[in-house]
Amino acid sequence: MKYCLFFLIVIVANGFEVLANDNQCLKFYDNYAMFRSDPQMRPIEQITVECWVKPNKYTNWGAPISYLVDNRYNESGFALAFNEGKMRFMIKTNEMRSQDWTYNPGIVLEMNQWCHIAGVYDGISIKVYQNGILKEEKFVSGNIDWKYIPDQLSIGAFVDNNELHYFNGCVDEVRIWNRGLSENEIKKGMRHEFTGEEYGLLVYLPMTEIGSVIKDHSLNHYDGKFVNFTSDNRTTSLAMVQPKILQSKVLSSSSIKIDWKISNYSKPLDDFYIDMARDSKFNFIIPQFKDLKTNRNSFTFDNIPGGENLYVRIKGRDKNNEYCAYSDPFLISDFSYSLSIDLQSEGEENDNHFVILDDNVLATDYFKFKKGIRAINIKSTLTSKLINQGGSASIHVKGGGIDEVYIIDKVANLIFSDLKPGKYEIKLKWASENKEELENSFVIEIDKLWWHDIWFLAIVFILLSAFVYLLTQSIVVIKRKRYRELLDGYVPIPEKDALISEEEMTQYYNQLIDLMVRDKLFLEPRLSIRMLGDILDVSPNILSLIIQEKNGLYFNDFVNKYRVEEFKTLLKNKDTENLKISAIAYKCGFNSESTFFRVFKKFTGETPSSFQKNLG
Repeated sequence: MKYCLFFLIVIVANGFEVLANDNQCLKFYDNYAMFRSDPQMRPIEQITVECWVKPNKYTNWGAPISYLVDNRYNESGFALAFNEGKMRFMIKTNEMRSQDWTYNPGIVLEMNQWCHIAGVYDGISIKVYQNGILKEEKFVSGNIDWKYIPDQLSIGAFVDNNELHYFNGCVDEVRIWNRGLSENEIKKGMRHEFTGEEYGLLVYLPMTEIGSVIKDHSLNHYDGKFVNFTSDNRTTSLAMVQPKILQSKVLSSSSIKIDWKISNYSKPLDDFYIDMARDSKFNFIIPQFKDLKTNRNSFTFDNIPGGENLYVRIKGRDKNNEYCAYSDPFLISDFSYSLSIDLQSEGEENDNHFVILDDNVLATDYFKFKKGIRAINIKSTLTSKLINQGGSASIHVKGGGIDEVYIIDKVANLIFSDLKPGKYEIKLKWASENKEELENSFVIEIDKLWWHDIWFLAIVFILLSAFVYLLTQSIVVIKRKRYRELLDGYVPIPEKDALISEEEMTQYYNQLIDLMVRDKLFLEPRLSIRMLGDILDVSPNILSLIIQEKNGLYFNDFVNKYRVEEFKTLLKNKDTENLKISAIAYKCGFNSESTFFRVFKKFTGETPSSFQKNLG
């Protein structure tokens, strides 16, 4: 039994000692690693100290790396350590005063979030970088002060001969150099493992072998040992893991889709969190685009504000609720624009004016005009950013013998005169410096002209007017008789030229509501206030006054409100599932699609299609 037990212990110990990295790191809270002090660890003129860290809890003086003496006025060495709310690069030169290093440059770290931190002294200034970006700098001079020699290099704690402050969190990929790395070198190397033979590399701890010894993979081989270390101090690492945005696809001037992948990690991440900001350093994050969550490797932004370039970044989270570092900032070019059309008919200027596109609004893409149009005036404005930053834009007009492409330089004003009848396609196309493209087109159709046959039109107009008048009068007589029979206890009230009494006003109003609710008179598309007045034996002026006094609405809004409610009721009916929205609107008494869409949004605050979608 003794031999079996011994054999089992040897297997477990050996298996624990030679584990490969596979995205592993060290976790510290009441333990640390120590390395012997050596003269080569003490460069004189320049130094760079870098590592990946994930703090779990802020502890003042907690240090992922320390090699120093700090006994009040006896200070030497360097450390990356928490102090006064920041992770600071504590290093002292022989021209700095005592205790100045406690306020050296630093950064505020998010808890439970992996990030790369690098402290650099190049003989000119002390710099601190986060994820390869310079965050703070302090200009100092002199040689690094080694008047007092530290006893040991420590990973996971702030240690000197009379102090011990543990770092609470994870540490990975520790590197110490005898030269000041540039920002480009830090950014290029922070997500790559090294061979250990790189120029100026003094200490390299990739955390690939763990047991009783932590191995230094530099040519100096400063192997260290652990204090209070157990197998629980080894955990999964998201250091060097980063979402990389592959591409963006512009869907409209206010909508864009981005896709990304994960580098340096073979396992899927559970969630991704996305920010959009007005600057590349994300000091000004747009509130509605902060910490947007998705479990996919793509995301679509809607209602993006126009007039400025924006930036996107992404971080991932695994099943242990750990967050990897943010992706590099990704530029989204400004695509805001506007385009309007003036249609000038014979003898008039600006007879029809409407906005086709306006920043984030896209109108319907087909327009038909039954009256003669003699000119089209196209006005477009794109943001100066899009043009100035290498973007391009153009308008293509095709139809009626015209087939031309016009390059837009910020503002375009194109006039086409003496147009022939037919269809005209107008296509707007623009692209950013990143070659992201957006295209939109619409068609204007102009009917044939009838000026040469004016007598025929006059005769048709007179006959049609007479027919409509006779038909309207017949309908009014029939409906007046019908609705008189429908009104229970109806008693005609004599019309008054002056204002009527409150009692009479209430009686007329109640009869009017009865016509609308019980008989649904609003379903008649040609319903007018004069027709209602004839039915109720009251003048249109008095009836209009009654509606405004009792309901606070003008006549058209009063009738259209009942039509909107009827539309909402029919939309829920299974019998209308296969009908178009416009067909249902016509059933409710509307005789114009444009009027219906305008009135519906006025009373509900949303479009009919949006309302239908929300019904589920």
